[in-house]
Amino acid sequence: MSNPIMFEKNIRPFAATVNDYGYGRLVIYTDQSQITDQNVVEELRNALSYHNINVECIKYLDRYYRGDQPILYRVKKVRPDINNKVVENHALEVVDSKVADLYGEPIQYVLADSENEVKAKQMETLNKYMKSEDKAALDIERGRWASICGTSYFYIGKENRMPKQFDETPFYIKCENPTKTFIVYYSDDNTPAFSVQIRRNDKGELYHVYTPQMHYIIQDGKIIYKEPNGNDMIPVIEYPNNERRLSDIEITIGITDAINNMQSDRLNAIDQFVQAFILFKNCKIDLETFKKMAFEGAISIKDTADNRTADAKMMTSELSQDGTQTSKDDLYNSLLTIQGMPSRQEASGGDTGQAVALRNGYYAEEKRAELRIPIFQKAERMMLRYVLNRLRVQEDFDLTISDIDIRPNRSKLENMMVKAQVLQILHQIGVDDAVAMKLVNLFSDAQDAIMKSKDRMAEHFNSLINKSTQTETINVNEDQTEVDDGGTAI
Repeated sequence: MSNPIMFEKNIRPFAATVNDYGYGRLVIYTDQSQITDQNVVEELRNALSYHNINVECIKYLDRYYRGDQPILYRVKKVRPDINNKVVENHALEVVDSKVADLYGEPIQYVLADSENEVKAKQMETLNKYMKSEDKAALDIERGRWASICGTSYFYIGKENRMPKQFDETPFYIKCENPTKTFIVYYSDDNTPAFSVQIRRNDKGELYHVYTPQMHYIIQDGKIIYKEPNGNDMIPVIEYPNNERRLSDIEITIGITDAINNMQSDRLNAIDQFVQAFILFKNCKIDLETFKKMAFEGAISIKDTADNRTADAKMMTSELSQDGTQTSKDDLYNSLLTIQGMPSRQEASGGDTGQAVALRNGYYAEEKRAELRIPIFQKAERMMLRYVLNRLRVQEDFDLTISDIDIRPNRSKLENMMVKAQVLQILHQIGVDDAVAMKLVNLFSDAQDAIMKSKDRMAEHFNSLINKSTQTETINVNEDQTEVDDGGTAI
């Protein structure tokens, strides 16, 4: 092979890669009022200069997530033969924890008005289409990209290479590589101006540019193909990790680098203790004698002729492992606090479940997730607008985005007993079923739980009310009887 693949390496710290551009990915804007045939090539050229900055950071963070971290390239000047290089890949731990928290279970689409039978049927079809397109797996892939590098993209296409007899849906969803995809926004109202997908052919790089009106293919600074975009929307949807496009890795990347250095130095200290230098005082040892000593494990020396005492001893200085572990634990706890991740502390005697949740960070993790959910839902609504518009044209759908509630199906197992007791109290004091169910947050789809349980709940609580009323009546009658037997009722 004449041109072998040269793999990039994370030799420098991430701060050196970011340079003067700051943390978080750059959002690309255009000052044009509209993208047309006359300015699309120039606008693409301007946008690529900013995108290439983002690409360097994205590639670095992706390699970092995979375990390619600067400690692997550390050069040790003192005793270079002892140079352990240990990667504790907390970046992978952070990313997988964030992705599992939000996308561990499939995202649910729930009809806001469950009594409309026509829309309920269309909602069922929409969910079937998403299942057919493996939307749950795509969400995990896209969520991992967002957590690693700060942003991610879906592309909604007309059709792929799947044979027609196996393809149930009139569209397909693809998770895009953020190094080869980006969106440019209008600077005045922050709406998408055009999207870019970078592809290759035998002549070099191709740029697929979508505006709400047109689809262009550009190569070598020229438009080589164009066609109308009949959807009136850009088919590429950006899902940012947060408003600043910060990745979960980069916000604690200095801490993870420090942990790697500390763990590597601990192993170096152990090796240096085991392989300590030997000090020979008032005696000379030739190389052959030293090798024999190393092999036999013993040596015989004698004082010099002028009665100077000969001596041989190990030059050792052992690192305090307890102190190092304390420092490492402090760094790791700082990482968990900044990331909003729960710690692994053991429960102490007398702790309640709520106390453990507060102390170990589970409550903070829940609150961090609540901040991320609206950002995800905003992007998901944009994707659904595109899909629903296609279904409206092809299958006469009349579902609108306001008909759909987007529900991340997160775990509801925490404090179930407390939630159930609160729900029971709310029902007993007469709070509406829908209000009570949504307030306690016990079900991912409260409306569906209400519809399926309405009759049984009504029967159960009515029986409790009737029983309570009957008991009160009996007590009143007994009190009245005692008055009649013992004297005159007033």
